[in-house]
Amino acid sequence: MDEIEIISPKDVIENIEKASLEDLIEYKSKLKKHISEIDKEITNRKNKKDEAEKIFKNIEKK
Repeated sequence: MDEIEIISPKDVIENIEKASLEDLIEYKSKLKKHISEIDKEITNRKNKKDEAEKIFKNIEKK
């Protein structure tokens, strides 16, 4: 699988170095929202995979 880099370490460091305290608080909040969305998608995909595996196992038993 190709590596996915949404935010590069260089970008993060540059943002931290240049930002004010208020900007850093806002930046952190935005990053948390992105992480939350990624977590939701991971959960969704795991649930779909589990459901597909259950269906496949039921088909194999018949």
